[in-house]
Amino acid sequence: MTGTPEERFREIVFAHAIREEQRLRETKLLAHYTTAENALNILNSGEFWLRQASLMNDLREVELGKQCVDAALSTSGGKQLGLHLNSVFPGLWEELTGHFTEMLSDARSTTFLASLCEHDPTDLMGTLSMWRAYGGKAGVAILIDPKVAFADDGVQLGVATSPAVYGEPQFFAEFGEFVSRIILNISFLAQMPRDMVKDEIFTAMQFAALSTKHLGFQEEREWRIVHLPKEMRDDYIALRTHSIGGIPQIVAPLPLCSRNSEPFPYTLDQSIYRVIVGPSPYALEIAQAFTLRMGQLGFTNPSSRVFFSNIPLRQG
Repeated sequence: MTGTPEERFREIVFAHAIREEQRLRETKLLAHYTTAENALNILNSGEFWLRQASLMNDLREVELGKQCVDAALSTSGGKQLGLHLNSVFPGLWEELTGHFTEMLSDARSTTFLASLCEHDPTDLMGTLSMWRAYGGKAGVAILIDPKVAFADDGVQLGVATSPAVYGEPQFFAEFGEFVSRIILNISFLAQMPRDMVKDEIFTAMQFAALSTKHLGFQEEREWRIVHLPKEMRDDYIALRTHSIGGIPQIVAPLPLCSRNSEPFPYTLDQSIYRVIVGPSPYALEIAQAFTLRMGQLGFTNPSSRVFFSNIPLRQG
């Protein structure tokens, strides 16, 4: 481990997320599967929306993660974690678990999420299960450069990005490694400010709850972009209300480029790498429309950045 004490501390607490982030940045893109209509709205607005966890497609969003964290804290590893933290910061564990319980009580309505999938840059077809789940007869995958999700260049977007953990076995394996790292480095943690230790370990517990999914979704290789209005700076995100599918709701718009003369480090051309048009009887017309619009918006070589998925999916 290198860098400042603060950087070393974060490497201890967030080792899994940091390792996965580095792998993603080096080898992958992020794919947002949606309807062609919504994908066109994303291009036109230069943003996409994070929605409340309570309105996401998976009915158990957040609930499974909460259950896993609760169970983990009652294990011998969880108890050892509490004992070691209290040994250097008396009472810290009780503060952490109390704060965590408060967070859980309203997490589904106060947490804003967007789900994206890992995508290999050489993949021009997309994932069959995602085409089946999203977009209906007119689906599109927007491939996004990961730098947008991780706020490179010192930009404070007001979001955090976390890799999904699939199923209880992976969750408890990661939790065991987390506990081992904390215990192994407890003397170092004792040198850090108490509030910093409390805040970062709470964040690790929080994102463990927000990013754990059922094993059956493993094929998605999901990353979650998260906005927590009570805890995160919102230099670029201002909550708005919209009606989606006839349901009025609050959304957190994440920018992909400058909007209304607002400074932003990337253009839409830099943020969006490629568009894949999913299996559809209207695939040609959709591709033509996206090629035209991307050209109008200043994309470089738009005709070479719109692809057809050739998966022969029967549309019901």
